[in-house]
Amino acid sequence: MVLVFVAFGGELAAPIVRVAHEGGHMLVNLISGRWITSFEMEPGDEVTGSGGTGHAGKIATPAWLSRVFSKFAGYATPPLVGLVGRTWLPMATHGAC
Repeated sequence: MVLVFVAFGGELAAPIVRVAHEGGHMLVNLISGRWITSFEMEPGDEVTGSGGTGHAGKIATPAWLSRVFSKFAGYATPPLVGLVGRTWLPMATHGAC
């Protein structure tokens, strides 16, 4: 069972990870005072797939600081989503564990 998940898990998880990654960019841009103009996901697997988040507007923080936080959030959000999912899923399916 584990080998099947390892072999095919990437194809199933890649779109979820991409949405979480772009969602991190979106969240930081919204917090810093920008608004989201677009969200795109290109088809592909965990290696060739890509996405993009468009944003516009004046920002409440220095531009360089907003870019640093936005880039960091894109990479930090997928593991955090996985951690929340790992914590929430057992409680949702079997009650509080």
